[in-house]
Amino acid sequence: MASRLLTLILFILAVVASSAFTALYLEKKGGSTSVSKDEVGKLVASFIEENPEIIVQGLQRAQMKREMEESRKAEESISKLRDVLEKSPKDPIGGNKDGDVTMVIFHDFNCGYCKKSVPDVARLVAEDGNLKIVMKDLPILGEFSDVKAKVSTAVSRIAPEKWLEYYVKVTEAQPQNLDQTLAVVANLGINADAVRADMSGPDVQNHINENRSIAEQLGIRGTPAFVINGKLIKGAVGYEAFKQVIEEARN
Repeated sequence: MASRLLTLILFILAVVASSAFTALYLEKKGGSTSVSKDEVGKLVASFIEENPEIIVQGLQRAQMKREMEESRKAEESISKLRDVLEKSPKDPIGGNKDGDVTMVIFHDFNCGYCKKSVPDVARLVAEDGNLKIVMKDLPILGEFSDVKAKVSTAVSRIAPEKWLEYYVKVTEAQPQNLDQTLAVVANLGINADAVRADMSGPDVQNHINENRSIAEQLGIRGTPAFVINGKLIKGAVGYEAFKQVIEEARN
């Protein structure tokens, strides 16, 4: 909404600044070109009221242009960062680590849309033995998001074979504090004390900071976001859409 409002403001300013438009519109209204700023403003407001479709079309074109430019920049960045996205030894891994298709997930454990995507990811892994999952924990929704991201990273370092199960179970449990989160860890047979100690290390925080930097380079400002074999997907698009992109990647 904010970006649309900004686009509208810029559009109006451009119209006001356009002497050609002002002259043309004044000619239509009577021919005089000697007007005050207030009169120009009233004319612009009148033009907008009489021609709302032009504003809508302008907004749509501006939005499309912005999205195309963001997509182009993201593709360039993904190409440069492909190995960092898919092959970093620091990231939690699920599914087949040698899979022929890689799904990179930018995820916040407190994000409702991220939670909605977890069953889809789990189903894809269960059905597809050649799918690799790479988690880029991206906590953006407050302090507890940061805590959960650190637990996720620590679990992947201490019990990497159980990380995907943790990803699913902690989403189902929806713990409200660190102790409850570590209880999920313990219920999976993972040493919760070791996780608590490991998550406090500076290297864990550094890793999360690296994820934020990568997301920024890709133009990712919200979660969830996915990169499937180099294709950026923003939002919880659902199982069928994910499956289609995976199949396209193989073909």
